[in-house]
Amino acid sequence: MLLVLAATLAAGPAAADSVTGTISVGVGPYAVAVSPDGSTVYAANIDNNTVSVIDVATAAVVGTISVGAQPGGVAFSPDGLIAYVTNSTNGTVSVVDVASSTVVATLTVGNVPYGVAFAPNGLKAYVANAASDTISVIDVVTSTVVGTISGGGNPYGLSFAPDGSTAYVTNRDDNSVSVIDVATDLVTATIPVGPSPFGVAISPDGLTAYVTNYNNNTISVIDVATSTVTGSTAVGSSPFSVAFSPDGSKAYVGNVSSNTISVIDVATSTVSTTIGVGVNPMGEAFTPDGSAAYVVNRGSNTVSVLSVDVLAVLASPSAAPSGKVGVPYSFASASAVGNPTASFLVSAGALPPGLLLAGTTGVISGTPSAAGVSTFTVTATNAAGAVSKSYSVTVAAVLAATGASVWRPLGISAALLLAGLLIVGRRRRASAAHGVDR
Repeated sequence: MLLVLAATLAAGPAAADSVTGTISVGVGPYAVAVSPDGSTVYAANIDNNTVSVIDVATAAVVGTISVGAQPGGVAFSPDGLIAYVTNSTNGTVSVVDVASSTVVATLTVGNVPYGVAFAPNGLKAYVANAASDTISVIDVVTSTVVGTISGGGNPYGLSFAPDGSTAYVTNRDDNSVSVIDVATDLVTATIPVGPSPFGVAISPDGLTAYVTNYNNNTISVIDVATSTVTGSTAVGSSPFSVAFSPDGSKAYVGNVSSNTISVIDVATSTVSTTIGVGVNPMGEAFTPDGSAAYVVNRGSNTVSVLSVDVLAVLASPSAAPSGKVGVPYSFASASAVGNPTASFLVSAGALPPGLLLAGTTGVISGTPSAAGVSTFTVTATNAAGAVSKSYSVTVAAVLAATGASVWRPLGISAALLLAGLLIVGRRRRASAAHGVDR
């Protein structure tokens, strides 16, 4: 089988995502997280000491969890079994059992904790303590605080790199970001950013970090490899929080004073569109497949539900199987059909004779009718843009019957007769060799 990969076509600009629903929650929703399986959303309500539990399938609040005083941060563990909620007035973290929606432990950390994040491997978590200028290190397995890291002035936001090697912490009073080596729990670098940085997020590929600068309405763009700021992007008024989409193509920035979400095209670090949400958006989180996002609005006691346009994902050309004439064939050219569902077409070349491409699923199927090599390009298009990949598949001819199958038409009697004649011939030749005539 011959397989050829063509360059993926550049997608168009990030599409204009939109609000599709609004959910009433507790008083002062301040932080939000989506469970790793995408089934549940937690909204931490800072003004009534609760967490609202939202069922994603029904877009409804299905429970309320009482936690500590003024919960300002929330995060799910990577396995989705527990969640941590920071209680800013108590200086504690509530450990929530997700299955039962109950608090099973309370951990004492530093003063005025806000930001909280789990390491990707789920073994430790960091909590930023704004009033004590420290980061608490939690052993997740034992549910104990095992260390304290000296941070910058008024540490607030936290984000781990996808590979778990480093973590970024924003320092509001120092206008900086601390870079922490996760293996040693030591600060290894400090990056100057804009005034009053609150939120921070590292892209899924680990190459870029965005930091929201509350007091000058920008985000700082950081090159993670060099720990340097490479650019600045103007957003809405009082940018507070930031999150990357799972595919890394866009980022959402919550602008508290303008009641909007700035959608940033990551490829260009420019704002592609602005979405109006509720009053004082404080945080946002994407579902694992990137098709939806949830925004907590402190001033309106709501969560905005956004439909997010997502490019389709085409399968690797190496995944395309070979075929045989007369044998049914099937290949799913799309690993994900995108949101909204993309339309698929053969934009160049031709499929092997006898095969068809399903326009709504990207599945290539049928029964090959001719041998040969066919090279073709599949393009998937939706509101998020277009993506293409090229494939080349060899269809083999069915081989003619081998000599072994020639015996079958003779029938049992004829086969036995022929076998007998062969035996008699061998015996006569053997006797002749010994001078015997039979």
